[in-house]
Amino acid sequence: MKQKNISNVPILKDKKLLGVFSENTIFSLFLEDNGELIADLSRIKFEKIIHQLGTEDNPSQKFIFVSKDTDIFKLKEMFLPEVGSEKRVELAFVTNQGLKKEKILGLITIYDVMAQLPVF
Repeated sequence: MKQKNISNVPILKDKKLLGVFSENTIFSLFLEDNGELIADLSRIKFEKIIHQLGTEDNPSQKFIFVSKDTDIFKLKEMFLPEVGSEKRVELAFVTNQGLKKEKILGLITIYDVMAQLPVF
């Protein structure tokens, strides 16, 4: 992930989102406070930890679902942190109607949005 500059990896089954794996996941699930591993990562399968990789209860990241017709300027606003919230939107998952239960058509990061906006 680090070599490819990827911060989040969606876990999909039949194009539906099961969860998101990230560097934060590794820290929160598999490392002690002192940085030592508490598990042999080569033996861990996603199916065993998928219940801990949900999009709703992530302690530091927020994931949103948007319609394929969402305006890019509106999307930019969605990525701005909410006042008083420690969470920030990490990824926007694109579906037909913007619903979590739908098939994922794509994903967008804030960097994707900023690259498409005109510079004033």
